[in-house]
Amino acid sequence: MANSNFTPRQILNRAIGKENEAKMMYEIYSEKVEDPRSKKLLKELAQEELGHKRALERIDPDHPGAFKCPTISSTEFSDFSSRPEISKESTMQEVLRYAIAEEQDAFNYYTSLTDYASDKKLHDVLCKLAAEEKAHKQKLERMYDDMFQPEN
Repeated sequence: MANSNFTPRQILNRAIGKENEAKMMYEIYSEKVEDPRSKKLLKELAQEELGHKRALERIDPDHPGAFKCPTISSTEFSDFSSRPEISKESTMQEVLRYAIAEEQDAFNYYTSLTDYASDKKLHDVLCKLAAEEKAHKQKLERMYDDMFQPEN
């Protein structure tokens, strides 16, 4: 991956896009899964991702002092996973594996961004989002275990 520099606005726009993708994925798969608890969890996660998107949209990355520097190197985010996209034909097991990895990446993303936040309110929002993404991952891991490793 070539090293590129991104503005805080570009970084936030990427995060907003990822939150929207996660929301749509959870909505789609909440309709496909038959287990009522799984259906409920996926619908809840979709709503939480919508809340994350809205929280990110309220951040003004151009506000003086919001971020410590005008650009952020892509090398700061190079550890994020690359994985094949899921499709309509994907199994629930594939979707859950994908979602677990996405939630881990979101946690890493927001945790990395906190290093660049000068503003305390912005820092707190990013920390809260990171904690919520970690909680999502844990919920999905429990769901995965319940569905695909019930003997554990």
